[in-house]
Amino acid sequence: MSVAITFVVLGVIFFVFGDPGSLRRIHEVPALYLTGGLYGAAFVAVSLVTVRTLGAGTLIAVLITGELIVGALLDQFGALGLNQIPLSPTRLIGIAALLFGTVMISLDKL
Repeated sequence: MSVAITFVVLGVIFFVFGDPGSLRRIHEVPALYLTGGLYGAAFVAVSLVTVRTLGAGTLIAVLITGELIVGALLDQFGALGLNQIPLSPTRLIGIAALLFGTVMISLDKL
């Protein structure tokens, strides 16, 4: 249901404020970029299955930590056309703090 509502809302926004004619160029989009919807669906499905076991706090901590680590790695390698931002000592300390916080949030579940 969430994905369907998102699809409708973004579709309306696209057709009101976007360029519907640009859909003709969809074949120019790299296939890797089009997998985002599949990953989003998997993300939602795994979240729904694991929230009862992990609890909401641990699930959200794991998801946010994972997303921020992946984001830092995408920056590091300049993936998906991003500007390259190296993994500085400050960023590595931030990642370590995220991991520590996630462990601390989940201790009651172990």
